[in-house]
This record gives sequence, C-alpha cells and structure tokens, in this order.
Amino acid sequence: MRAIVNRKLSYATFGSAFIIVLILVIIFLAAWWYFILPVVEMKALQPLIGIISISSAAVLGILVVGNIFAFSKVDDARKKLRKAKPGFISLLKENDNSNINTLHGEILTAISHSDSVEERVELLDKLYDVSVLCGAVNSPGAQNKDYINQLKTQLVKNGYNDKYNVDRLEDYILGASIDETLFFSFVEELVTVSGYANFEKSKKMIEQLKDRYFTADGINEEMWIIRGGAEANGSPFKWTVIFIAITIIYGFTFYPFITGNFPGLSREPWSLYRIISGIHTTLGTLSMLFLSRYILRAVYGRY
Repeated sequence: MRAIVNRKLSYATFGSAFIIVLILVIIFLAAWWYFILPVVEMKALQPLIGIISISSAAVLGILVVGNIFAFSKVDDARKKLRKAKPGFISLLKENDNSNINTLHGEILTAISHSDSVEERVELLDKLYDVSVLCGAVNSPGAQNKDYINQLKTQLVKNGYNDKYNVDRLEDYILGASIDETLFFSFVEELVTVSGYANFEKSKKMIEQLKDRYFTADGINEEMWIIRGGAEANGSPFKWTVIFIAITIIYGFTFYPFITGNFPGLSREPWSLYRIISGIHTTLGTLSMLFLSRYILRAVYGRY
C-alpha cells in the first residue's frame, strides 16, 4: 500500500548516512583503545572525564527542551489537521456523495481496460488507497461491514493479491475515519502520486484537493512536522537520552576516583583507571552517535 510504504521508503535514504557515521565512530574508538589509551597520562584523563560529563549534561538539557518544543509543534499541527479535515471530507463527498466514489469507479474501469501488467499494478495501488478513503467517507467508523467487504471483494476480483493489506483494509478505514494523520496520508496520495489527475470526471476534485493541501490549508507542512516529530520523539530520542544519562552518571561517579579527591578512598591500579576512562569515552562517543541520529530525524521533520 503506497500511502504507508512511501513513508517508510522516504526515511530509508538516511540509513547510509547513519552507517557512515557509525563506521567513523568505530574507527575513532578503535584508535582510542589501541593507540591512545595505553600511553595516556593522568593529567590528560582528568579533564577528559570532566569535559565529557559536563558537556553531556548540557546536551541532555538541550535535548529535553528541544523534545518538549517538538511535542508542542506536533500537537499544534494535529489541531490544524483536525480543524481542516471536515473541509476535505466535504470536498470528497461533493456532488451527492459521488466525488470519491466517481474516482473509485474510474479506476475500476481503467483496470478492466488495461492490458499492461505494470499499469494494472499501479492502478491497483490507487484502487486500494481510494478504497480506504471511500470507506472513511461513506462508512464513518467502519460501521458498514457489508460495504467494506464489497471494497475488499472488488480489490481481490481485480487482481490485488496482497492478502495482508486486504485483511487490514478495515483497520485502515477505521483509522482514517478517526485519525486525521492517517486520513491525510491517503489524501496526500491523491495530490502527489502521478496519474490521479488523468481521470477526467475526478480531475476537478483532485485539483481542488491539491490547492487546499498545499496552499489554502497548508496541510503539507503540518504533515512534515508530524512525521518528523514522530521520529524525533521515538526510539532515537529514547536511546540518546539513555546513553547520555549513563555517560553523565558514569562520568560524575568516576571523576572523584581519577582526581584523587574522594576522601578515604584508596587508589586503584593506574591500568584500571585507563580502562574505566576508555569505557567512559566510548559511552560519550556513542551518545554523540545517537544524538546525530536524533538530529537527522528532527531536521527531516523541518523544525
């Protein structure tokens, strides 16, 4: 299903950047443990531990504040989507509830007249997305089981063979009915994927949707904010906070040991201090790695 799959594919481009950063981190840590750690002096380790710990604490504070800002931006964006959704539904239901139904019928007709396997696959993708919108508009809350089963039957009858998505059709219809973000992810397909405007009877509706989506209601920008916020507030943020927090705790716990300022504490072998400081440097570096991943996610959301 293109409306969901496209979201996943769009983030895949950042995988290569993350791998490059990871390789550089591994090279740096290998050099540190193999070349620097065996010969490093006490006077070099003391400021190192303090700098990493203090800077990590500052970064964590900035990160938390930024996350709160991101959350508020996402909340504002969702409010705008909720406010705009009724207008888009009205547009889809214009002409005696036939706008989206007309497009659905035009796609079915195009499938029946198509001799190209490639073209049929693209049309079936369109049919699936439009079927979700038909269900959300004509059967709010996915209450009409017979109508939803009819949409499923039409998909299978015309050659749509992804059983998983067919079984999930009702879930997507329900989601689009009650969740504005999912609803607009399917509307986005109508205004961004090529080919929809070729259906003559639905061309005007597509143009009106496109105008509202990109200019009048500015939904496009709000969707970018929500997608970026979901990524920024997800696992990248959690792992970044965990690693930075561990680095801070580890650093401030170990710092008195290495400076010799911990009252009544006997000094351990110098080799142990080197290893512990190496672990701390590793944690600090990994914290920056996760922070870079977080920034990529947040920047991709355009805020």
